[in-house]
Amino acid sequence: MKKEIFEKKPLVSVIVPIYNVAPFLDKCISSIIRQTYKELEIILVDDGSTDTSGDICDMYAKKDTRICVIHKKNGGLVSARKAGISIATGEYVGYVDGDDWIEPYMYETMLQLMLQYQADMVETNHFKEVENDSIVSKVKLPYGCYDSQQLVPQMLCDMDFNECNLSPYVWSKLFKKNLLQRIQLDVDNAISLGEDAAVSYPYVLLSEKVVVADYAGYHYVQRKDSIVNSRKCDELYRNMILLFYLLKKFVCYDGRDSLLHSLHQYAKILMLLRDVSYFDNRDSNIILSAFGGISREEKVIIYGAGKLGQNVYGYLSTFQDLEILSWLDREADTLKKWGFATETPEKIKSCIDKDCKIIIAIINRKAVTEVKKYLLSNGIDENRVLWLTEDFIQNAKSIFEMCEYRRIAICGFGKCGMALFKRLEKAGYVIPYVIEQDCHTIDEFDKIGKEMKQKVELVGLDKDVDFYKKADILIVSDDLDYESSCEKLKMNAFPIQIFPQNIEVDNFIRDRFGSIL
Repeated sequence: MKKEIFEKKPLVSVIVPIYNVAPFLDKCISSIIRQTYKELEIILVDDGSTDTSGDICDMYAKKDTRICVIHKKNGGLVSARKAGISIATGEYVGYVDGDDWIEPYMYETMLQLMLQYQADMVETNHFKEVENDSIVSKVKLPYGCYDSQQLVPQMLCDMDFNECNLSPYVWSKLFKKNLLQRIQLDVDNAISLGEDAAVSYPYVLLSEKVVVADYAGYHYVQRKDSIVNSRKCDELYRNMILLFYLLKKFVCYDGRDSLLHSLHQYAKILMLLRDVSYFDNRDSNIILSAFGGISREEKVIIYGAGKLGQNVYGYLSTFQDLEILSWLDREADTLKKWGFATETPEKIKSCIDKDCKIIIAIINRKAVTEVKKYLLSNGIDENRVLWLTEDFIQNAKSIFEMCEYRRIAICGFGKCGMALFKRLEKAGYVIPYVIEQDCHTIDEFDKIGKEMKQKVELVGLDKDVDFYKKADILIVSDDLDYESSCEKLKMNAFPIQIFPQNIEVDNFIRDRFGSIL
């Protein structure tokens, strides 16, 4: 069978986006070169690396004629993948990240399945490499061959909030180039969250057959610096760009109603994983509203140290009067090596008599059910165990409707900033402050100040973090450069959501706030 399938020896293009991964690049490229399937075109895309990654790519290109190197200005993962697919000549395409590696039989196995079932895509399991442990992460769908009508309704999170049934990762898949080019080249370059989802899910909509295989050949290396343990202040904006893009793709699909519902659920999951504080009212003493709410003076135990657990831990750590008694996870020993204050689940036995809440910081309901059984079997009162509420899970509102913005500040008070200020004030929104460093604007500020209905502070960029908490959202006006402004505002530590005033935000505000801009 194998000989018959590979009689024509189709070419497979392997695209490797690379940015500052020099310590891992040798292992990555070597694993591709050693593939048992030799009909490969290996495209290394150096996305403006500032370390020796580019030199390593050039060195390997001299050793193997199948390797082509692209050196480009840094533009992000989406632009790097576009550069690769633009020159790809293979009939099939796979992706490998520059800090990961693959098994020798991976592309031979995936291509065999692709040809055997005459499929448009093959999806596989993968290995998650954590320290010295190699853990198989399995696709949640049953193995087999699906037509798209079967797959599309269940590819995103299901109605029971059980995450993605079909993983978004492009590196665990093999694609047909003629379909992939149509998708990849259309992805918005501004997408910097969910770059894989922007490709995988729209691709399925174009497919007729998809194979889900019981095979793992990709090694995803989870490093300490790749773990998402701190939120960025533009998480909602980045989420918004991805969702608007997917919405544009999904609305044209025949079964769009169920798909759009899944997309809203997917949006909630993304925001939970990136910034759980988004769903809280900052004026209230109650936090973690999505979990039913706890007070800011609570004693808690957090169960789960994945992305959601790290987000919850980081958020709760900002409250001085709240005490985190323990942070539990099955991989506690490994996480400890990376500086996380985690303990093994057995620690829960010493907390039975303590007056505290146990927060299960895990998304998947099936996994949560198992954790609850474990906690109850160890004598924990069920009333002390909190997970996402049914009201939150079943809420049919869009992600943007689930937070009632009250206070919108402005950064940049030139012509555009002033116009934005007047429109927001006219629409009834509270504007607690305006950020501006140029002194000439003070006179203009004083002029319109006489017409204000509310008292507003004009400040520079030197305020402390607590001051900025007076706002829920900060819009950087067109008078200032968004990226440089965020850098000055020390974006990673900024406590509120930041938006640029551009076309995407204008559309968002029209949809969410009404015709303000």
